[in-house]
Amino acid sequence: MKNFELKPIYYPKGSYLNYILEIWVDGVNISQFYEDDKLRIDVGYIFHIYNYFDNYLEDIMREEVLPYEDVEGKTIFETIDNIKKKYFYWLKDDYEDDESDENDEEIEKIISISEPFYDWQRAHRWLLYGPFLCIPDIIFRRIGDTIEISWDTTWDITYQQRKYENENIKFISAKGVSYIDANEFYLEIKEFLKKIDDISKIQNEKFHITEKTGKLIYAKDPYNNIEFKEEKEFLKDLEKIGHKLVTIYELVLITEKDKKVVPIILKYLSKIEDENIKTHLAYFLAVKNYKEASEKLIKEFYKAKTDEYKIALSKALSTIYNKDILNELLEIAKNKEYKDVNFPIIFTLRKYRDKRVKMFFEKSRME
Repeated sequence: MKNFELKPIYYPKGSYLNYILEIWVDGVNISQFYEDDKLRIDVGYIFHIYNYFDNYLEDIMREEVLPYEDVEGKTIFETIDNIKKKYFYWLKDDYEDDESDENDEEIEKIISISEPFYDWQRAHRWLLYGPFLCIPDIIFRRIGDTIEISWDTTWDITYQQRKYENENIKFISAKGVSYIDANEFYLEIKEFLKKIDDISKIQNEKFHITEKTGKLIYAKDPYNNIEFKEEKEFLKDLEKIGHKLVTIYELVLITEKDKKVVPIILKYLSKIEDENIKTHLAYFLAVKNYKEASEKLIKEFYKAKTDEYKIALSKALSTIYNKDILNELLEIAKNKEYKDVNFPIIFTLRKYRDKRVKMFFEKSRME
């Protein structure tokens, strides 16, 4: 077991941007907490943590001390508290805090004392990047060949540090410190960043389309993952073929190697009537060489009612054939007289010689 591990678990229930972040230190998942006596872990936005490490990992790896003399503590949190007590005189109760009485010289003095302090914290304390997850406040600093990892989940109203909105939340580890081999830490963070990159790349490939202008646009609202009555049955069918998921929205990550799920997605594309849900399913199928899905997607395209669903189907077909037919499909989608615009798309798709698609269109023309 690793002494330190960041485990991002993709959990797109409610939003494609949602994750669970497990933080393992010396065998304990310190991101777990009790809320009203129930053990749980938060779900939410994780990219502030990604951005923090992406921007400051190299700073963490350098041994940089806080620029204040003769101030130490058992942990970095204690050191920070001691610095504030010694140098931040304007935070003390007996300080006159009427801003109108502070002259320019006084303001400059406060800035000169506090600015190095906050610059250092910005590179070493991750919750300064945003409280989007209920997780411990953690500070990272290098000491020799190790990285000190110190965490704290207690309130500090005086210095306005991290506050948790629900006072009933009690983390399983309120405070702690551990020292991790610096190379091990560096590799772990790099692996964490790669996991997020890999997931984001698949999402972007599914949900982005290119307009005729060449402009890349986001074609799907990432926050609108809604529950639907068929989901439980859908999940059971997926489990039968070895795909045990918490939510069907995890299917956004399917790739060419997951072709066995295609018949199940097509089954529910026929079964579900709500085009809001069907739009998601169409984006799931935007995978190169999923040609077995093409006939159903084309049929759906010609009876689709909402523009968003038409765009999703267009994106899926364009990706499946690995050709730029998206703009042509979008032009057809704009034309309400579908019976009069069959031939351009027939001609386009015939070029790829998919027999099932060709047979479908031949049959459609005869009818």
